[in-house]
Amino acid sequence: MDKRKDTTRRDDITNVRALAIFLVVLGHSIILYSSAWGYYPTEQKSILLDNLKILINGIQMPLFFSLSGFCFLWSWNRSSDFINQVVKKALRLIIPYILIGICWLFPIRMLVKYPYYNGLSIPHIIFRSILLGEDNGHLWFLPTLFLITIATSFVFQILDKKPLASFKAPIIFGASVYLYYFGIPLSNRYINLAEANAIWFALGLTIHYLETNKWFKSYKKRKCLSFLLILLFLLNLLKQVVPPIASTALACMAVISIYSVIPQRTNQLIEKISKNSMGLYLFHSPLIYISFTYWPNISPIAMTAINLLGFGTAAYSLTNLIRVVNLGWTIGEKSRMPHIKNKAIDATN
Repeated sequence: MDKRKDTTRRDDITNVRALAIFLVVLGHSIILYSSAWGYYPTEQKSILLDNLKILINGIQMPLFFSLSGFCFLWSWNRSSDFINQVVKKALRLIIPYILIGICWLFPIRMLVKYPYYNGLSIPHIIFRSILLGEDNGHLWFLPTLFLITIATSFVFQILDKKPLASFKAPIIFGASVYLYYFGIPLSNRYINLAEANAIWFALGLTIHYLETNKWFKSYKKRKCLSFLLILLFLLNLLKQVVPPIASTALACMAVISIYSVIPQRTNQLIEKISKNSMGLYLFHSPLIYISFTYWPNISPIAMTAINLLGFGTAAYSLTNLIRVVNLGWTIGEKSRMPHIKNKAIDATN
């Protein structure tokens, strides 16, 4: 019997979020040894970390986007209004994108004399490199997710009172598959990225939709099949033994399988990682430019430890500090000030 309840506070989703951010932070920590990256030179090579990065690349963003799609259904059910969704997502995604890009990524890259900024003016770097996405590192995810979420909200708004209202999630998924394979290349980088990643957002939305309608329950009981699909997907990432269409289908089944086998109970450590996932995502990646600049040739084990544990702890601590000084809005969180004021008023009455 499935004991999980359809609420916005679920241990399994907390675990998925913690897993997703751990993979992202780990992937950024070892990217120096990826044969597909090459932004910074190093004398050190690691076949193990190179292959690990390949595996992480194959699952981290599908998992992250699917999580956003899964949670979108909760957000929409709380406020089924397109304008409201635009405002909420702008505060959640675009404000951090601008502030972290200008006030965190840009200063750190300038401090370490980021080589790809050579010859560029500061206005060019801020406007074109960071805001328009020519070279803004990990921040591409935020405006991409914003576009996907707003497009999904628009479709939901249109279909809400139509005969097709019950098929909103399947329609979104079908449209995302079309965009994934037949999307039109445009001059706007974020629109192209949205076309390429909407399928994972729609997959998470569909998983939640199927779960709500009890269609997902029988699959969740097939743990052996889920683990097998995940293993086949990981092996295919390394060997690329199946055609692209089959590879995409396998990736979708692997993501579904992760939701199926993820533990339904969590612990305090995982809860803390999940709670601080946005801050970890925003603050961690720019810090690795420090180690890549000043210690590029230390051992891979030391580099991974510095980036994962050292800078991971720094990003975690900074996230909590931002929250303590009531600047959570800078990382997409709601300000606690009104709540504090209300308490103070109640105490005086």
